[in-house]
Amino acid sequence: MLSVDPRKCCYCYSCVLACSFFNVEEFSPARAKIRVLESKEGHGIPLLCLQCPTHPCVDACPTGALRLEDGVVKVDEEICVGCGNCEQACPIRAIWISEGKAVKCELCSLDPPCAKYCPTGAIQLTDSLEKVEESIRSITTLRRTS
Repeated sequence: MLSVDPRKCCYCYSCVLACSFFNVEEFSPARAKIRVLESKEGHGIPLLCLQCPTHPCVDACPTGALRLEDGVVKVDEEICVGCGNCEQACPIRAIWISEGKAVKCELCSLDPPCAKYCPTGAIQLTDSLEKVEESIRSITTLRRTS
């Protein structure tokens, strides 16, 4: 699982560039599976799938395109119809529709590049469910106020 501390995010986009390079072998923010929004406080709000303990996106998917595999929510693009139910169900809006398909972080490795190259430690690999839940609360609050 990953945790996020938005107060540590310096809005540098290193995580987004690392994600796109790892997954599609080019530095292309548009092709990354994570996003960073700017907050009113001037820092970033990293948006990536934190693997919520309840997985509301999986429950919301009418085709079964989102499913849990080894504890990670994955998207089966072959059966995704791009309805947006998962996007609406995600408490932090870390899923979006692009080119008619759901896009989200799928925890690409045991040493995720987004965390590895985050210069401030705003994104970290964790085993702590409490840290994940705190990340969800922080991001939800910031999204409402930003």
